[in-house]
Amino acid sequence: MRVFSNTEFRYIYVIGTPSGPYKIGIATSLDERLKGLQTGSHVEYSVHHATKVPYRLAARIERRVHKRLGDFRLFGEWFTVSIGSAKAEIAQVIDTIKAEDKAQKLAQAIAEQKRAEAEQRYLA
Repeated sequence: MRVFSNTEFRYIYVIGTPSGPYKIGIATSLDERLKGLQTGSHVEYSVHHATKVPYRLAARIERRVHKRLGDFRLFGEWFTVSIGSAKAEIAQVIDTIKAEDKAQKLAQAIAEQKRAEAEQRYLA
């Protein structure tokens, strides 16, 4: 089993008060992110959801989630969406990106196979 270092993954999180609004963002450390948001705020925030994702996909996932929830954007990365809806959008975006990456890898493998076959015909 592969062990990931802190530089190989990020969390896509939903942080806010129990009734919202909610900040949807990326963090390496949820504790540090929560502390940073809490500093200077008169309300108490908590982490309502977090999903661990590969570092290379984190920004892509965050951008898509923000875009899909655009109608609920209050400002910046803060949204007036329910926790359940935010979690569902994050999960759906992750599944979509995984499927896209799998299809891209398959297409690359097919293209490589075709190149190899063409090279063999040329050399024959």
